[in-house]
Amino acid sequence: MIGQDYYFTGSYVQIQGEADLPPVRQLVPAAGSKTGGDSQATVEFLSLRERRKQCREQALIHSHTKWLSLTRRDRETQSEWDLRLSMGGSGAWQRCLNRAVIRNHFYDLPNRCRVVVLYPCLPQKY
Repeated sequence: MIGQDYYFTGSYVQIQGEADLPPVRQLVPAAGSKTGGDSQATVEFLSLRERRKQCREQALIHSHTKWLSLTRRDRETQSEWDLRLSMGGSGAWQRCLNRAVIRNHFYDLPNRCRVVVLYPCLPQKY
């Protein structure tokens, strides 16, 4: 059951989300710099704890986009839902995403993580 991507039962659905562990070293734009051209950036090193936290957050978003791609009224691809969520989009389905519970999380080799998320409502109702 845990190995399945989607698992429907009763009034909830279980979905797995995946993401890549971010690199140890990241470039962070300097405050006040422009996004293009000669913008200055500082190098930031992330601990394993921070990298895992970011990976879990991205895996949760991946799971949310899978759930949203199953909705009935507004059928879109996962990439479209990812874009909408990154821009702060919300709708009647937001309450269900907020009530979703991470059942478990895993770290897969070489640099991946997965979360198993339980959604307390069915996407077909949205």
